[in-house]
Amino acid sequence: MSRDITLHAIDLTATPAIADISRYQQRSFEPPRWAHDPAVWERAIGIFHDPIPDTDQVFVHRDFHPGNVLWHHGQLTGIVDWQAACRGPASIDIAHCRLNLTYHDPDLAEQLGRIWEHRSGRTFDPWADIMTIIGSIDSLRDTPPNSRARNAIDHTLTTAVTNLT
Repeated sequence: MSRDITLHAIDLTATPAIADISRYQQRSFEPPRWAHDPAVWERAIGIFHDPIPDTDQVFVHRDFHPGNVLWHHGQLTGIVDWQAACRGPASIDIAHCRLNLTYHDPDLAEQLGRIWEHRSGRTFDPWADIMTIIGSIDSLRDTPPNSRARNAIDHTLTTAVTNLT
């Protein structure tokens, strides 16, 4: 049995009560000590606080990561944990999943972005990487990932800031 599960296919006009995306609050927006270039992080923090783009608005999961995806015999069967679902740019779900994958395999995180663009026909918005990384800055500071993941996160943030400025 194969089902096509399309994460961002819900018609927003039919569901007007869905809240708009919001930023994850942090205790502090101080860059982590391991940041290669704190000035890049400061620019990213500024972008994080800018208005949220109103392009490519879809129904987003907002906590999309491998632990919330269900599989059976190699087939995707469902996605769970929808309490953070909202209306927002489609790229935010991919960025959130990419950050989670980066902790384990930065190359896989990069592949996910390319595969998603190919399969969805959408263009990944680098804003979403900034929103996700800066929206996780407390945990990145308090519980730093391994050095490979730190380098990948730093590179991803630098690339996103460069692409948006």
